[in-house]
Amino acid sequence: AVADVEGAAPPGKLRLSLGKTGVEVRADHHAKLEALHAIASAATGRAEPSAAERAADCFSLLARYSAACGAQLRGGGFHAALHGECFDALAADFGVTMECFASPLNCRWPRFCSQFPDVDRPFGSVGSFFDEEGGFAFAEGSFEANPPFDEGVVARMERRMRRLLRGAQEGGRELCFVVIIPHWPDKSAGWAALRNSEFLARHVRIPLRDHGYFEGAQHNKLKSQYRVASFDTSVFWLQSSKARERWPVTDAKVARLKEAFRPKQKEDPSGSGGALAEGGAEGGRPAKRARAAAAGAAPR
Repeated sequence: AVADVEGAAPPGKLRLSLGKTGVEVRADHHAKLEALHAIASAATGRAEPSAAERAADCFSLLARYSAACGAQLRGGGFHAALHGECFDALAADFGVTMECFASPLNCRWPRFCSQFPDVDRPFGSVGSFFDEEGGFAFAEGSFEANPPFDEGVVARMERRMRRLLRGAQEGGRELCFVVIIPHWPDKSAGWAALRNSEFLARHVRIPLRDHGYFEGAQHNKLKSQYRVASFDTSVFWLQSSKARERWPVTDAKVARLKEAFRPKQKEDPSGSGGALAEGGAEGGRPAKRARAAAAGAAPR
């Protein structure tokens, strides 16, 4: 059985162990995982998992992501995330309530696509964005996409979005993707395809000095959770005609998003953990126990 070893981790963290193998996580992120687990269980109609089952799922999740980055924070690139204020602006102005590329460790909403569905599903993952057989349909709605900054991934993402948007256009449905990637005009076929997309409503370039991100290893770092950007960023709005009518990309909305992107590392010297947005994936209220579990976590 997985054991929660009290006092085995530094203050502010928990350590989950299975035999001689242990993984650590910030206490506030552990509370977030507990909240996600409760919401996902309620959404699927499953019986409330026992404490042992929740601990086992948390251990499996943390061990997988630890192994994926080389079992150390510097062993690989945990993908940086947007500030919580960015997600709030996207939700308020463009109806975004789901991420196409996230994990239980950095998601903003209880429903998201992720890389490892086998360990992520108990926490709300609907599978990989690239799963076109049995995965999430993306028939309509508004979605944020901040994919791994890999040319192959970006190009593959653009191709799938193009197919989805063509289907929405033909069906008269509202479908919107807000895509956030590095500004790569001279070295990325994927970037060029997004910039020249038939569904592009707007493209905005945010200079390096004017924005920052949330640390990719936010679930483990006890110091500042913010980092400055290391590149200019491109934000693309891809929309069907109906989506353009419902969620127009105005100058005022772009200005609010840029303000939300502003660097924050100097504002957070002590570090603050990631948390879920207020309410559920569709704006509803999560289960009582989930709200209680998330209550102590600071905004992401």
